[in-house]
Amino acid sequence: FISIIVGNGNQKEKILEIINKKKLNKFIIIKNFVKNPYIYIKNASCLISASSFEGCPSTVLEAMTLRTPVILSNFKGYKELIMKNNWAYVFNKNDYKDLFLKIKDFLENKQKHKIVPKNIIIKKNNIKKIMKDYERIFKRFLY
Repeated sequence: FISIIVGNGNQKEKILEIINKKKLNKFIIIKNFVKNPYIYIKNASCLISASSFEGCPSTVLEAMTLRTPVILSNFKGYKELIMKNNWAYVFNKNDYKDLFLKIKDFLENKQKHKIVPKNIIIKKNNIKKIMKDYERIFKRFLY
């Protein structure tokens, strides 16, 4: 399989260095930030997010909408999305051995992929409400 990393985060140079050092260029592709990652998410076997923090996790929301399986770190921001449903592979934040095990489980057990059930976003996370909450918070800081 091939991994595609999209973005310009502060770890990009370090990641490129490791990829080159370990000769993983055939397996890991780095893409710069894109405004609309839809094409990558839609065609991905899964989305992996190892975030330790994130504002509005729009990439994960997009994956949920496209019903792309996700492997997520268990930080507080994702708990609101995951809730008590068992639709995501979740690994312990900053525990890359646990992440490896989740990826391995995902690859070895394709028949039991955890896919977001249809309409879960509408039932569990009202996007409009979430956006209004963020808008209210931003207005508080701006005015």
